[in-house]
Amino acid sequence: MESIDKKERSIIVSIILAGAFMGWITQSLLTCALPKIMTSLSISANKAQWLTTFYLMVLGVMIPLTAYLIDKFATRKIFIFCMAIFTFGSIIAAFSTNFTMLLTARILQAAGAGILMPLVQYVVLLLYPVEQRGTAMGMVGLVIGLAPALGSVISGLLVDSYGWNSIFYVLSLSSILNLIIAVPFLRNVGETREVELDIQSVVLSTIGFGVLLFGFSTQGSYGFFNIITIMQLAIGSLALIWFVVRQFKLEQPLLDLRVFKDSAFTVSVILVMVVNTALISASILIPIYIQIARGYSALVSGVFMVPGIAIMAVLNPYTGYLMDKYGPRLLSIVGLCLLTLGTFGFSSATETTALILFEIMFTIRLIGVAMALMPLTTWGLNGLQKQYLSHGTAVHNTLRQVAGAIGSATIISIMTSTAQKASSVSAEQAQIYGINKAFFISGIMLVISVLLAILTVDKKSKVKLFQHH
Repeated sequence: MESIDKKERSIIVSIILAGAFMGWITQSLLTCALPKIMTSLSISANKAQWLTTFYLMVLGVMIPLTAYLIDKFATRKIFIFCMAIFTFGSIIAAFSTNFTMLLTARILQAAGAGILMPLVQYVVLLLYPVEQRGTAMGMVGLVIGLAPALGSVISGLLVDSYGWNSIFYVLSLSSILNLIIAVPFLRNVGETREVELDIQSVVLSTIGFGVLLFGFSTQGSYGFFNIITIMQLAIGSLALIWFVVRQFKLEQPLLDLRVFKDSAFTVSVILVMVVNTALISASILIPIYIQIARGYSALVSGVFMVPGIAIMAVLNPYTGYLMDKYGPRLLSIVGLCLLTLGTFGFSSATETTALILFEIMFTIRLIGVAMALMPLTTWGLNGLQKQYLSHGTAVHNTLRQVAGAIGSATIISIMTSTAQKASSVSAEQAQIYGINKAFFISGIMLVISVLLAILTVDKKSKVKLFQHH
């Protein structure tokens, strides 16, 4: 890799972070818009949720390819190509007039964003020394945190004033501007090498992740025990098992799963999957509660999320610094406890719960996320040598997105099925019953993650280099 000074490093990271920011903000832009889209396109909550689940599903399909792409092609070419695909999808979304067109646009957006997200982590990890990575990844966390905060406000304001299509006009213009800046100023990071693409692994990965995630997204309509759902989950699971077995046999695997030999990496992946599931499912449940169960506008729903998300964003650089100085153990345990506390707080909401109390619980949850998510991610990736960072970031991001898609689909299904069974109360009260149960199940999952962190997260911040055998 060519010598890159601090000024050039800042320019590179800023450009790539801005591009990845588009992918992150796109997820939250639809959060407040979903109820309006449901009404505008005459679709159910389960079908509308596909716009989020399919986005996550395609991320889960694309991210495994990033290790190969980063090894094979210059980071500059990868970034510009992916941003172009993402921009094209955003333009189609802006002019969508039906659900199929909008879903297609979301798939294109995810195809570009799926590669951008691990790319930014790879670039940051390469550009900063190990002892500064926590702070650097904290800055990544700052941008990740700001994305949903800004997305919620922008979405709420635009949807109420100009309709849901308008959010994609803004996103399209922003993406085009990022491309214009990237072309003359972006430099390559890392070194390419000759690697072969195993087509069979690509096919198995696509079928495995794609069909499995599709099965979880459609089970809300069919039910877990419907033959269609069972077949989809079975086919996806078998393809993934085949994919995993094949990776251990290849000299140049699509995803080098031997990174799991590092225990810190394995634990960090599991805990980050749980945190991401809790984060994404809540981002869908809360607007439904505020807008449908309580009757507030999309703007109120968006503004509601701002304080907690802004605090989470601001905390990320500080938690990254603390990770560098003291290690992840205390940070992650306290963070997971706060996330658990806030989640159980949501499980007791009623039709008269003061929104300020809801706001406090929401903020507590996101402080917990700030203390756990990026420190755990950095801790897990710090144990890998440079030549395995592309595979480590790809594995981490793949499983995080898969967990988010499967977890959010499952949580939404729990909410929907519970609400449907509560036929003796009003529609609003039934919706609240469903939301309460969904948050309670999520809370139980988080309790288990707290116990896992207590038992496994290393007290030390010392980096243990992963030795490949």
